[in-house]
Amino acid sequence: MVWLKRLAEIRATRGITQQELSEKSGVAQDRISLYETGKAKPFPDNLKKLACALNCTTDELLGVG
Repeated sequence: MVWLKRLAEIRATRGITQQELSEKSGVAQDRISLYETGKAKPFPDNLKKLACALNCTTDELLGVG
């Protein structure tokens, strides 16, 4: 899935760890890990929180456009 790679790529580009993203977004670090490894898909509200914390759009996270 494209968005799985995008989440990790954007996070790395921003130079933040999963733990830092967790603190900024309010999404548990273990959930972020599951999203990045493809073991879980985020609910829309978590996707929005992650995008906001990463200062990007949900479309960017999803690889749309």
